Amino acid sequence: MIFEKWKQTGKMKALLIKNGYIVTESGAFKRDLRIEEGLIAEIGCALDEVDDCYVLEARNRIVFPGIIDAHTHLGIPVSGTWSSDDFTSGSRAAIMGGVTTILDFTVQEPGETLYCALQRRKSKADNKTFTDYGLHCNVTSWSDNTLAEIPAMIREGVTSFKVFFTYRETGMMISKDHYLLLAEQINSNGGLLMIHAEDDDLVHQQTQALIRDGKKEYWHYSRSRDPHSESQGIQQAIDLNRKAKCPLYIVHISSAQGIELAAKQKMLSEWPVFLETCPQYLLLDQENYRSPDGVNFVTTPPIRNKKDQSALWDALQKGYIDVIATDHCPFWKEQKERHKDEFYRVPGGLPGIETLLPLMYQKAVRERGYSVNDLVRVLCTNPAKIFGLYPRKGVIRKGSDADLVIFDPDREVTLSSSGLHMNTDFCPYEGMKVKGYPETVIRRGEIMVENYVIKTQIPRGRFIPAII
Repeated sequence: MIFEKWKQTGKMKALLIKNGYIVTESGAFKRDLRIEEGLIAEIGCALDEVDDCYVLEARNRIVFPGIIDAHTHLGIPVSGTWSSDDFTSGSRAAIMGGVTTILDFTVQEPGETLYCALQRRKSKADNKTFTDYGLHCNVTSWSDNTLAEIPAMIREGVTSFKVFFTYRETGMMISKDHYLLLAEQINSNGGLLMIHAEDDDLVHQQTQALIRDGKKEYWHYSRSRDPHSESQGIQQAIDLNRKAKCPLYIVHISSAQGIELAAKQKMLSEWPVFLETCPQYLLLDQENYRSPDGVNFVTTPPIRNKKDQSALWDALQKGYIDVIATDHCPFWKEQKERHKDEFYRVPGGLPGIETLLPLMYQKAVRERGYSVNDLVRVLCTNPAKIFGLYPRKGVIRKGSDADLVIFDPDREVTLSSSGLHMNTDFCPYEGMKVKGYPETVIRRGEIMVENYVIKTQIPRGRFIPAII
């Protein structure tokens, strides 16, 4: 009766998690957790039950902070179509995989103000997400008022601003002059600049050369955006930012050239530089493009080779990579396959929001000896700190939001699109076996998933403003 009442209201006097192995970025210990009013109220040994307390037994389980996926694209326009997960379906899949907070992006239309793009995007997400959510601001349409809007956007709780050094043909690319002005304004107001670093001139030259040679099928795609285009984009961002000294976050680094250049700058820089990669660049390689469903692996930047994979793992082990996020942007197979003979028209993007935690636990912790503390660092604490959500999110401590994952390290699952909840019929990791899976997921004290089953169909996620 108590649990049924709690499910209906999302509230109860207390929720008690017993005997869990709690993991933070710096430690791991067996403790109980008491949750009240959506917050972590107490951490201790053998905590007493109170009236109306619902108890979750977590013996032999790992208790992670709720995962933060810092890079998602839900329901956005791409190459004449739309990514197939909207905020509701995507956040539902996320919560099933232990992700309790997502950070998505505004989608600025030509001539639209940054503020209007923000409000329009929030209208698509408010009261529609199972996770909590925040937003980065895409700056893709420049006006005389763009710089003046930055302080107001930061007051609205959007402190990170993303620009592109590619996608000139779609009108998304920002000029180098505007980049510098924007970096200076963001820095002076305490914000963070995010960069999709691929040199568009090189991408254009490589693409046109392939088309002229009649090499238009999808398996030529990776040659149109080679590692040099990424490293050149990173170098340009570094050179431009040397004057502004604005905190810089480089998204989805995919190559050995890119990570080596970015890591060197991170170590030498006079300003903060944060580096992100994604599971697809750690786990997949160009052989996937040669498979029968290879067109479905088209994403930007492309999947690289095993040398690049190895360089990324090495950077992760050395602590150069701050965040692993998914760049979740799924499509149905039909959306991809209709353009398989014209790689430059295939919508780029992969699903991954639901598989982030189990994949990284299997591949980083089990197979490569990565510590669970470091896993928390790149999936929880770092994204919370970098994007202004800490200590509300990303940590297990008294007073923080009760976003928690009770993780069964012995649960064996074979990943398959048919068994996952993302709105797509394609899984890049089809048939891959993982050992370790989220059993129970709690968001702000509400049990969203229990015994691997979602417990509510009511999306009560909230917008979480970033705080400088």
